[in-house]
Amino acid sequence: MNLSRRRENIKVTCRLNKAEWKRSWRAKVVEDTKENKNAYRGENCFWGNFEDDATFVMYYHKEYEAVRLSLKMYFKGHIVEDGDGCRIEGSAARLRSTNGFLMIGCLLCLVAFLGSLFYAGDIGTTATTAVLMLILLFVYFAKPKKEIQQIVDGLKDISFDEKFYKRGEKAGEETVEKKVDEKVD
Repeated sequence: MNLSRRRENIKVTCRLNKAEWKRSWRAKVVEDTKENKNAYRGENCFWGNFEDDATFVMYYHKEYEAVRLSLKMYFKGHIVEDGDGCRIEGSAARLRSTNGFLMIGCLLCLVAFLGSLFYAGDIGTTATTAVLMLILLFVYFAKPKKEIQQIVDGLKDISFDEKFYKRGEKAGEETVEKKVDEKVD
């Protein structure tokens, strides 16, 4: 685990153009709507939605997991046209509400720690609150490589699907036609 609080910047370059990439997205990512939450509650899949034409949010949904209460990482990125294809740029981070929850938990543990240390003199409570505060701080600063890699793998799956690449299909057809013509002659 990377103990840095900074966001994990991710960049994927592919030869799909923006429209092709969005078609691949729609085929592989479940749209984050109320109806889909009920329909896909028991499945492992990628979830997400577009905030505007080029900005999107994507995260991995584990079966029966309450997404808004999760400590998992999510990816917020944008599609940038890039010559022959497009580039997906963004960063992986936790939800702000998750970080807020962890920091409030740390502050409450600190208050309980100081109160039990100076006023109550209770060593058991002091040790318990100190350990809990350290766990919350570790979770706040940790960036699980497995979750980040899962997001990167999902982005690569969307970005490198050849069935959505129009020019690749046309080039393949031309190559087949040339080979057929060569055999006839």
